[in-house]
Amino acid sequence: MIKKGGLSKIKRIKSLVLTISGSILAGIGIELIVLANHGVDSLSTLILGIMTHVNLEFGTWSQILSIIYLIISFSVNRKILGIGSLLNALLIGQTVKWIDPFFRKSIAANSYFVMFLGFVIMAFGTSMYLKGNLGSGPMEAMMYSLSQLLRMDMAISRIILDAFNVMVGVILGATFGIGSVLAILGLGPMIKMFNVLLNKKFYFVKLK
Repeated sequence: MIKKGGLSKIKRIKSLVLTISGSILAGIGIELIVLANHGVDSLSTLILGIMTHVNLEFGTWSQILSIIYLIISFSVNRKILGIGSLLNALLIGQTVKWIDPFFRKSIAANSYFVMFLGFVIMAFGTSMYLKGNLGSGPMEAMMYSLSQLLRMDMAISRIILDAFNVMVGVILGATFGIGSVLAILGLGPMIKMFNVLLNKKFYFVKLK
């Protein structure tokens, strides 16, 4: 029989594994979406727009904007953040940095299949990260904070946040494509689908 303290430690380890693995997978998915070049998620749209003016790597900008979003969210409600928030912010950007040179040499650009695969991997990674329950990621934290500040439904606050990121990114020079539409309309349902699968099919990720 596993003692209560040992069980709690196992849960913490599972949470950490889910958070780290999910963040890395999300980074891989984002890299594939960017390489496909058919439009990206809202935060990546903002990053690509900034990159047309400031010569820093995508992964570096991902980390910078993620930290900025976490700081803003922390000033509104620190309870929604945790160690997982910081791990997610740093690991996604770092993963993109690590894999970008290899992927650019081996992955076909301008591919709809690569784009769709990227969204599937990103959604699965995001679902794993959220199951870790160690704190909200930058975009989720900003969504919660905006909802709290403006006293509106979280779905509406997410639309506003996505619209802001996309609008600023496009103004700065990023492109808007089918991938951008898929991110807004399809990413949420895909994450929800993987949440169901992780809850019902895989015992090892059940933390309760």
